[in-house]
Amino acid sequence: MLPTESKMLFLLSGLRNSRSHSAEKLPGVSTKGRNPIGSWTHQIIIRTFKALPLKPSYHHEVAQRKVHPGEKLNSMKLTRWLVCAAFLWSCMLAVTLSAREKRLKKSDLPAAVQKVADQQSQGATVRGYSSETEDGKLQYEVSLSVDGHTKDVTIAPDGTINEVEEQVFLEKLPPSVRDALQKKTAPGQILKVESLTKHDQLVAYEVQVTTGGKKSEIQVGPDGGTLVHPE
Repeated sequence: MLPTESKMLFLLSGLRNSRSHSAEKLPGVSTKGRNPIGSWTHQIIIRTFKALPLKPSYHHEVAQRKVHPGEKLNSMKLTRWLVCAAFLWSCMLAVTLSAREKRLKKSDLPAAVQKVADQQSQGATVRGYSSETEDGKLQYEVSLSVDGHTKDVTIAPDGTINEVEEQVFLEKLPPSVRDALQKKTAPGQILKVESLTKHDQLVAYEVQVTTGGKKSEIQVGPDGGTLVHPE
């Protein structure tokens, strides 16, 4: 609070609480009755504060103070800005949620997807089912554990297998692929390697790596070479 405004608030507070000023009647100010709104001291406070360039934080200091038209305009602009910001935030949230995986039960899967999921899970442990909309296309995923490693099968609503991501231990990779991955990830630490198969064809190997506490993913071709585009 500014020093001048602080002194003025103190002075006006004393005037408002005073009970001894009733002899002189100001022009245009009613002293009839005991209503504080009609008292001349309260009118002085209101008139004085209307002349002060007080900050919005001081508005609560004076009861029933009239709002300046400029303040109403600023308030309307702020309200409109907040509404627009809330709308944009909700749109971004909707986009984020649309790309997020949704956990499902087996009974939630279409019949064609259930059939393929059962075929793929033979001899494996099912870790869960989910759905996801990617690039406007709905797809389902069954997560499996097979002989100590993970396997994720992505299935279209008609039962077509779109992609299979299967964990591969580093020591079981072809030497050319292992050497390429270790070279590309140095000096980072390899956390997990997966093979990517699309339409029954191996298209890439994907590695999860941590470097300086940050996680990232790197892909190489089936022979360890650089990919033309990420899979």
